[in-house]
Amino acid sequence: MKKIVSFVLCAFCAVSMLSAPVSANEEQVEVHGVQSVEKLTALGILTDFSADEDYLLQNVTRGEMCKILVELSGDEAIYSEANAAYRDVESSHESYPYIMAASAMGYISGREDGNFAPEENMTVRDALKMLLSVLGYDGYANERGGYPAGYLDAANATGLLRKTGGLAVGDYISRGVLAQLCEAALEDVALMELSGIGKISLYESEKGTTLLSQKHDIRKDKAVLSANELTSIYSRNGKTQEGFIKMGDDLYQYAGGDQDALLGQYSEYYYNEEENQVLYITPLSSNEVTEIEAEQISNVSNGVISYEEGNSKKTAHIEGSASVIMNGVLSGDYSDAELFPTVGRVTLID
Repeated sequence: MKKIVSFVLCAFCAVSMLSAPVSANEEQVEVHGVQSVEKLTALGILTDFSADEDYLLQNVTRGEMCKILVELSGDEAIYSEANAAYRDVESSHESYPYIMAASAMGYISGREDGNFAPEENMTVRDALKMLLSVLGYDGYANERGGYPAGYLDAANATGLLRKTGGLAVGDYISRGVLAQLCEAALEDVALMELSGIGKISLYESEKGTTLLSQKHDIRKDKAVLSANELTSIYSRNGKTQEGFIKMGDDLYQYAGGDQDALLGQYSEYYYNEEENQVLYITPLSSNEVTEIEAEQISNVSNGVISYEEGNSKKTAHIEGSASVIMNGVLSGDYSDAELFPTVGRVTLID
């Protein structure tokens, strides 16, 4: 198979991988939300969350949910002690300020008996309702039957369920699934605003006006990570100063540790415009990345790498205009021998 590549990255280092055996009798449980948590914590949201699988499988309590709601809203946890408190929420409770704030903001209302039940597990149904309240969809939902039918209608109509698909609304919600819903709420659902003429109420949403952009001042864009503090994919003199990267032609601060691995890849990135800082980068599926270990390569001739993959013999053709990064630095001139390392790997990015 021939492969036309735009970038070639050669890393001359030995890599070993160890994997623990899995018992045939061990039940495999699907864990949701790992990537969502990694992204949101990098953005400074859901800061108490962990990407640990056991943690993500645990259910969310109603008290915990209130802190998450306040954090998502981007507003301060402001409340008045004069506000009516719930009978079962003491001021010493760790979630007390967030329960009070979420109540003052109109995101929660408690139960008919005057309790809130902060230690009870949160259901999917109630989590959707609360998230949609943060997003401004109470009026929209009330016009469609209120709780729960109107909120379920809104959840399906807005794309809030895009990352999770259908959920059993009566089930308890795990932290992992909630993280996926929070990610969708932040960047996929347009904020709803109420506008009216006389006695007519109109609920309007505008594409692009999301919690992430409006309340957290975080934007996202797509570009090739074109330069870091070691090199540029275009020029040996195009490297950035320490602590900076280039996304396309734009220079940003970046403290992540994955800029070397992502160099040359077309990626989606999230940045704070005011601080000119990239917070999170993820490569897009449009990149075709092929990693060839040194021991797989049988020959390199005129820019054509011959290698074995399993029982198949394959070739990769290197374009004359390709950028070649050797040991993290752009190589101006390179030979076939340099594309034939004795240890390490060659990574091809198209």
